[in-house]
Amino acid sequence: GSVTEAVSFDAVALSSVRRTNTHATGSVSVTIAGSSLAAHDYSTVARVGATACETSAWDSDTSIVCRVPGGVVSSRRLTVTAAERSGTMTEALSYDAPVLSITRRGNVASTGSVRVTVVGASMGMSTYTSAGRVSGTACETSAWHSDSSVRCLTSGGAKGTLRLALTAGIRAGSVTEALSYDPPTPLHASFPNRPTTGSASMTIFGRNMGLAGYTSSGRVGRTACEATGWVGDSAINCLTASGAGGSLRLAVTAGSRTGSVTD
Repeated sequence: GSVTEAVSFDAVALSSVRRTNTHATGSVSVTIAGSSLAAHDYSTVARVGATACETSAWDSDTSIVCRVPGGVVSSRRLTVTAAERSGTMTEALSYDAPVLSITRRGNVASTGSVRVTVVGASMGMSTYTSAGRVSGTACETSAWHSDSSVRCLTSGGAKGTLRLALTAGIRAGSVTEALSYDPPTPLHASFPNRPTTGSASMTIFGRNMGLAGYTSSGRVGRTACEATGWVGDSAINCLTASGAGGSLRLAVTAGSRTGSVTD
């Protein structure tokens, strides 16, 4: 006679990992320790998150070796299946965060839409929804190129040296003083001769004055315009203050950058 479901074996139990952090490229051997991993190699298989190890090698009843796949997520669950029984361990393995080192173009026009290559490491073996940011503003587009580079189409701006950040998966890395925008360049003014009473409007023409207001301000000599109105990246309006000097310097500030023209 017989009886069904009479005997069972202990489930796989995982206790530790001898290497808890690895490169985003993967292909790194990690030893997983535990118990009840079987007395023989019963087609033992390990997974990191939902992704199978590149190879799984049974070592003993208490350990197997997993060659981890690539990834960019932080702490992942490890699962080991031996025959029909599985065991898991949470927050067992993590991948290196993106590391940024340089940009291949450190200065761009204030209009933006300039392609910049960000060079570093651990950006992932595939796109992983990689996204770049210049300070607090997202790149217009971000294109993964390799584990060591991502291309960013910069947005417009008017500030000096800024931080550049990159997110791959749910991990982020950044580098300071990575990118700057061209300063305003005033070239000439309409109606350069103004009455001494001031309160006369003139337009200052140039470039890199910003794609938005950016708190643009103008000065004639050392005196601020009574009012300044942003017109576009190539012009601002200035309501001149009173004065009695000869040829004076014109200065324009956009964001935190300033440019000037003499006479």
